[in-house]
Amino acid sequence: LKNYLFFSQYLEDFSKKKYFELTDLLELNIKKIKNINKKKVLFEELKNNNKKKIRIGFISSDLRNHAISYQIKNVLEELGNSDEVDIYIYNDSIIQDEITIEIKKNISNWVDIFNFNDSKVFDTITKNQLDILIDLSGHSANARYAVLQSRLAPIQISWCGFLESFGLSGIDYLLADRSEEHTSELQSR
Repeated sequence: LKNYLFFSQYLEDFSKKKYFELTDLLELNIKKIKNINKKKVLFEELKNNNKKKIRIGFISSDLRNHAISYQIKNVLEELGNSDEVDIYIYNDSIIQDEITIEIKKNISNWVDIFNFNDSKVFDTITKNQLDILIDLSGHSANARYAVLQSRLAPIQISWCGFLESFGLSGIDYLLADRSEEHTSELQSR
């Protein structure tokens, strides 16, 4: 089902109604490893909290010679050098190449999770007490649905790995540029 959802973005005339029916079906089939109901908060509230830095986590299996890495490596470098945020990377791939090494240089909190089951991923990420978790996989083959649906951070965002609404309740926001054509469709969900 997740491959079908992933490739649906490339199908002409694939209706949004059908897409969201499928994501609803997927959500029903996801077994939650823990049910955590953290309150959604706004980024402005995080900036005003008592912590010194905002903790932002990224989970992906594409932090290697892959289009995702080329899209985000400069962002990760800037964030990694910031005094306002702590970056946590949860790398879900055994493949580590020159791009992985380049990205790792700027990240002090890097955890390889490719051999972890969902429960261990959940425990690992929960310990870091993230403010924001950004999923870079979307509906790709290595998606960690059960983990994302378990609410590991007050704000959970989908970015880069999937170019449409994630369609699951575990993701609060889609980080994208504004497209008038799709804005009304996304807002209706």
